[in-house]
Amino acid sequence: MSTLTDYINGLSSGNEFYTTQKNLRIIVRCLSIYHIVLALAFIFNDIMALAVYNAIVAILYFTFIAKLTDRNRCSIALTLSICEVVLCTLISTLFTGMDTGFAIYNVGCITGFFYVNFIIQQKHSLVSFFTSLILSLCYMFNYLISLYVEPIAPIKSIVWVRTFYICNHMITFAMIVVFTFLIVWEIRSYANKLKEHNNLLNEAALKDPLTHLYNRRSMNEILNTSMSVLKSKGKRFSIILGDIDNFKQINDTYGHDAGDEILIAVANTISECVGTQGSVCRWGGEEILILINASIETASVIAERTRAAIEETVVTTDGQKLSVTMTMGITESIPGYKIENLIQQADDKMYYGKKNGKNQVVISLPNDI
Repeated sequence: MSTLTDYINGLSSGNEFYTTQKNLRIIVRCLSIYHIVLALAFIFNDIMALAVYNAIVAILYFTFIAKLTDRNRCSIALTLSICEVVLCTLISTLFTGMDTGFAIYNVGCITGFFYVNFIIQQKHSLVSFFTSLILSLCYMFNYLISLYVEPIAPIKSIVWVRTFYICNHMITFAMIVVFTFLIVWEIRSYANKLKEHNNLLNEAALKDPLTHLYNRRSMNEILNTSMSVLKSKGKRFSIILGDIDNFKQINDTYGHDAGDEILIAVANTISECVGTQGSVCRWGGEEILILINASIETASVIAERTRAAIEETVVTTDGQKLSVTMTMGITESIPGYKIENLIQQADDKMYYGKKNGKNQVVISLPNDI
């Protein structure tokens, strides 16, 4: 039951369970079956001309129009289908009269043409308006024919007349509902695609394309915001600047592709360790800058946990198992200090760690430095 509910919710939200091509294939098959049923009904009523017409049309749907849908010529196939339905209403009204209700299909085709216009992305919205006007006139033309022209082969059984009338109206209402739903579904599907496209654009503007961490520009905005919060509310933050140890040697020995895989693995590890406690940025090259929304004591715990996790991370590339370490420097926000000064403090501590053994977290520098 939950699967059915998810399926219905997915359709209503515009998820692409079915493409336009698959939707049209279903419509074409339904029209083929409908004309076969009509052919049989007219045979029962001894109206052989209409029986032959519907049989020929059913064959055309199964062959010619079906091939158009297979070739993804959806707009042409649907337009031809709707034109055929309009022609069928005229011929059926001429033979059986207005009482059988065939003319009502013109009304149902209005939503069908709106759907066609939507899927072919017609720029001129007046096309839909004039098409709707023409279909309305077709309905009135069928009515005028019934007033001034006697039916060629009127149906004698009142039961059949009522059956045709009821079925034709029910099918028309179904057409209106289906095409309206498809239009709404297409709109939501386009909205979802547009949203995904905008998300990709936003990510491209904010994130590093390789590691998917924040880029330097977006991190500068986050840092400035944190500094503003510090000034207004006194909420402290800490900056961790880390650099992968011996990264140039890895690139020189194993190639830049291996270096990229290392960077991605390190970025993923840091993101997992930091979680929602801060923001992570690829500051440049193999340098990673982390903003922790807490004091230096909390940041040092996160940094040490991250350093240990990176040390245990193993990357397999071209059959080679590679592991790296990272050296980090930490500084805490100071009211009145510029962001550049804070980053420089973290960089000085990181540099000290590089000079004195690497693979460590440096919280403070010796007094004699």
